[in-house]
Amino acid sequence: MQELGFGLSVTDIKAKCYALAVQAGKDHQFNDAKRKAGPYWWWSFKERYGLSLRTPEKLAACRAVTANRQNIDDFYKKLLDVVIELDILQKPERIYNCDETGVTFVVKPSKIVTQTGKKVIYSRTFAEKGVTQTVLGCCSASGASVPPLIIFKGVRMVNDLANGAPEGSIVRLSKNGWINSELFLEWMHHFEAHIPPARPVLLIMDSHSTHVSQDVIDFATKNGIHLFTFPSHTSHLLQPLDVSVYKSLKNAWAKVLNNYKLQHPTSAPTRLDFCRLLTPAYEHAFQPSIIMNGFRKTGIAPFDRNAISDDSMPHH
Repeated sequence: MQELGFGLSVTDIKAKCYALAVQAGKDHQFNDAKRKAGPYWWWSFKERYGLSLRTPEKLAACRAVTANRQNIDDFYKKLLDVVIELDILQKPERIYNCDETGVTFVVKPSKIVTQTGKKVIYSRTFAEKGVTQTVLGCCSASGASVPPLIIFKGVRMVNDLANGAPEGSIVRLSKNGWINSELFLEWMHHFEAHIPPARPVLLIMDSHSTHVSQDVIDFATKNGIHLFTFPSHTSHLLQPLDVSVYKSLKNAWAKVLNNYKLQHPTSAPTRLDFCRLLTPAYEHAFQPSIIMNGFRKTGIAPFDRNAISDDSMPHH
């Protein structure tokens, strides 16, 4: 968990130990009221596995701190070790990247023609502030993609919400419209069902807490899916979806909305239109050539530890 960027406290570990013991039906002498293992168990566990307590650097020490040459080089070293160990260095179809992005009906207006000298120009938007839908996309270094998970904000599913969604998509609701651990676990089942049967595969993602729950780790382990995470605040440099695919998606989405605006000058799209409008933008962005370009630019596949130049990183 520490390697994934989510180090556990002693209290976390004692609670996890208790939960695992109960789950496995093991006899134990732990405190049922506190629902955690005791101090003697922790001392013994720490000594047995050579563990120590350290104060972590704040992850929010931001991109200027974490997007540095040392962290980038460390990422490539660990990545190379993993792809060699899994024997997939020359198997791009076994290397995947997944990530969420927010998509809203409010986008930055495109440039419009106006008279020279006009000081203020306006372009009609659908709303001042848009509700964001979450799209979880996934693709492989060979250019293949897994149908997306689309998450709307809400608690009651409406039948027509999924109308026109990209083929094979799953459409779900969450209270805030964001991913959560339960939805990500469901997506992991979706991912496993949509990729070729050859294993192992490598799934590279950011270290968001929803991505590294115990259930997700257990499911991945049982199904030959090796989880690997980016160093914090480096996805703008290292994540293929961020570097290539989602830029294309946002550009294509803006064009779709502008076309809608021209064709429907008096009405705004609703969330029932979202999936239908998203599909052409999604299909444009998830072209094999754009996907493969993202993996190439980030040096993940083909592997290139020098893909990220020093100029891309903030200087201290």
